[in-house]
Amino acid sequence: MSVSPLPFAAPGAAMPWRRCLVLVLALHLLVAALLWPRRDKAEPPWVPPPAVMVLMAAAPQAPAEAKQPPGQRTPPPQAEPSAPPEPLPLVKAPDATQPNIAVPPKQKKPPKPVKKNNLPRTPPQERIIAPPKVQEQSVGAPPPGRADKTAAPQTRLTPYAQAGEDNWRSRISGRLNRFKRYPKDALRLKRQGVGQVRFTLDRQGHVLAVTLVSSAGLPSLDREIQALVKRASPLPTPPADAYVNGTVELTLPIDFSLRGAGF
Repeated sequence: MSVSPLPFAAPGAAMPWRRCLVLVLALHLLVAALLWPRRDKAEPPWVPPPAVMVLMAAAPQAPAEAKQPPGQRTPPPQAEPSAPPEPLPLVKAPDATQPNIAVPPKQKKPPKPVKKNNLPRTPPQERIIAPPKVQEQSVGAPPPGRADKTAAPQTRLTPYAQAGEDNWRSRISGRLNRFKRYPKDALRLKRQGVGQVRFTLDRQGHVLAVTLVSSAGLPSLDREIQALVKRASPLPTPPADAYVNGTVELTLPIDFSLRGAGF
């Protein structure tokens, strides 16, 4: 029994379609390598379509002239030229031959004159300000408290009354000088001064009140002035016509001099 040998394809017949398959794969890889940088990173990687398998089985034998060596790359597709920019609209230049015509300014219409009334103006009337009314006070008899005060100056104007008052004042000054005491601190500091004191006397010459009118310049001197008047009480009685409501008020200067103290 004889066995017939299996038919094998010739080794030279399988080489053309294998080369074609390798060439097609190389072209796809080249296209993928060119297009890969232009795609977004977020897009999934490009996968060649499954139609390549169909091309492997049904690929016809390409002529020898169309074969390219595997190391040679196809030139990349040329980018389409961008559209030319649109031309800008032409602006017509002014005609130099036309003269510049000056336009006269618009004249403002003069204001219409205001008609004045020819009536004579009356002068403004002066205001007459009436003087304020003074309330008439009824002049009557003075109160009993002021009767002696008004009568006293009239009696003092007489020469006899004036002489009696001057004599009374000198007697009071002499009594105050006899009771005067120079403060020790004023003597130590060699201070001197003149102060005025006002005091009130009754009909017997007793001192009822003492008030310092002006200071002598040192507190100890002021205190001595007030104490002096009280110490010398009772003072000489005033004239009978000098009383006002049973009392008389007198203001005298008190002099503190270092000469009188023996300096």
